Amino acid sequence: MNCNFAYADLTHALVGVNGYTNTLDTLWCCNLFGATASPDFIKFASRELVAFTNIVSMEQWRHSVTNGAVMIYQRGGPEFMNWASNAFSIFNKTNDSQAWLNWRRTNLEN
Repeated sequence: MNCNFAYADLTHALVGVNGYTNTLDTLWCCNLFGATASPDFIKFASRELVAFTNIVSMEQWRHSVTNGAVMIYQRGGPEFMNWASNAFSIFNKTNDSQAWLNWRRTNLEN
């Protein structure tokens, strides 16, 4: 909860995998600004309440969370889709927008 993953490399993060101790079960009110992620992580994050704010230092993040700064937390909103498209392209080393659209249609639009 309330983690600042700004610019974090989440490409190898285990999400919801039973039997592992270092997994993410929730991203409740976490910042994903600039983070890189795998398609599995993107799919997981699409169901979570996340923010995209350029608060990157831990001190500023802690201050914002503690003092109730107004941040927009969404599930699968426009900012999320822009981030997800970019993360997908980086992970797959492709500029093929059709690959993203096909993957998105299959994995995020249920």
